[in-house]
Amino acid sequence: MTMTISELVREVHKNAVAHGFYEGVALPLTGNETEWLLSKAALIHSEVSEFVEEIRKPPPDLLVRDVQATEGVLLKGVRPGEVITVSGAGETLFISTRDRGHLAEELADILIRTADLAGALELDLEAATVAKMRKNQDRPYKHGK
Repeated sequence: MTMTISELVREVHKNAVAHGFYEGVALPLTGNETEWLLSKAALIHSEVSEFVEEIRKPPPDLLVRDVQATEGVLLKGVRPGEVITVSGAGETLFISTRDRGHLAEELADILIRTADLAGALELDLEAATVAKMRKNQDRPYKHGK
């Protein structure tokens, strides 16, 4: 399914309302609902934290092999789309794989929470994103670094 950012915001917010996440909340929001907005920002932050944890923890299908590398190493069990990290210390290689689907799912959660909040505030997230991208294009190389 392909949709614009504006369509995504509408659909995500519509689904959240339909599933009771705005029960008792006067919509559209004005932007002055400080406590409520902070709770929504915290939920977005929690999704970012879940993404970080997905990176930090070994995924359930982690493949780790301790091999003595004298000539070459044959990798078995590595699936297409997995990120492979190989690091060596002396003659020992540690090989791990990460399912990119889990990473994409956590990023999708961040996007969904953000789109829902934009929908509740009736913000034009698509226009704001395009404007911010244009602003970033005019910044110097590695600005702020």
